[in-house]
Amino acid sequence: MKQIICVMLCAFVACASALHSIAATETVDGITWTYTVVNGKATLGGSSSIRAVPTSTTGSLTIPSHIGGYPVTSIGSQAFSDCDMLTCVTIPATVTSIGDYAFSDCGMLTSVTIPESVTNLGYGVFRYSRKLLSMTIPNAVADIGHETFDGCEGLTNVTIGSGVANIGDYAFYTCSGLTSIVIPNSVTNIGRYAFARCSGLTSVTIGNGVTSIGDNAFHSCVDLTSVIIPNSVTNIGNNAFANCSGLTIAAIPNCVRRIGSGAFDGCNASIFDTTTNPQVRLLDGWVVDNYRNLTGHLDLSGVRGICDEAFGWCSGLASVAIPDGVTSIGRAAFNYCCGLTSVAIPNSVTSIGDSAFQSCSALTSVTIPG
Repeated sequence: MKQIICVMLCAFVACASALHSIAATETVDGITWTYTVVNGKATLGGSSSIRAVPTSTTGSLTIPSHIGGYPVTSIGSQAFSDCDMLTCVTIPATVTSIGDYAFSDCGMLTSVTIPESVTNLGYGVFRYSRKLLSMTIPNAVADIGHETFDGCEGLTNVTIGSGVANIGDYAFYTCSGLTSIVIPNSVTNIGRYAFARCSGLTSVTIGNGVTSIGDNAFHSCVDLTSVIIPNSVTNIGNNAFANCSGLTIAAIPNCVRRIGSGAFDGCNASIFDTTTNPQVRLLDGWVVDNYRNLTGHLDLSGVRGICDEAFGWCSGLASVAIPDGVTSIGRAAFNYCCGLTSVAIPNSVTSIGDSAFQSCSALTSVTIPG
């Protein structure tokens, strides 16, 4: 029995040794590098508490392909974060993974060359590296993670690789230097706030693979003048293009099944179906947008439901015809329609949202089904 236990213990120790990371330092070209080794592969840094180089490191930096005799395959989380004086970094072709916040808060960083070998980009990799000018995402990367370029105000040019499938939440948030972006056909999802507050963005090409545009995805892109949404898109999130005050053309295909509350709020976009009412877009029988310039009489023939805030603050509305078949009137649907004088709600309606007719100060007659 003792012999069996001894053999098992030796096997466990050998296995643990193979997996155990070894922290080490080595000086290359006058720079002291800190790295860890797992299974014969080196990771620069290695954890959020270990920097790859001193934060005082200045100027251009070429990451070695091998260190301590091991190939460098990963850049650890926060490995170069807060290296305020780094200006340029070249990553070798041995690297396949870049960890979370690896180059975040590098205040003087203008250029990082990422090789095609990289398949993984962590969250917030370049967050708040405000002087970063340009970036090419390798084709092998599938996911641009949350906050990857959040706060990179100096970023003027981005090439997204043909293998990227997801653009994460806040991925390019407040990248005010971006003027145009091409989203390739490989992308299926644009996350929440992905390009919000990219105030210099004038042109967006959305690839034919995108199925979902997240909440607030392009919120406050004030210089954006037009957007064409491809036939692949089925969902446009809440406030997706809200406050895009320069937006005058937004082509929306019939395949879209949901446009969220306030998706085009604050825009001047012409997005509506002219076959019924030139100012109201009907989508699968739903009123889907908050559009405050409506005036006179509103005929909602064919509508099944009225979304939250659909006609809020439409002060020029004088009357509305809600047809039988409508089942719900959303929250604040006619909020502050101060010119509305009468409303007849059909028997089909089973739900009226909070504040649906709040502050309709001229409203004198409401017919509610028994």
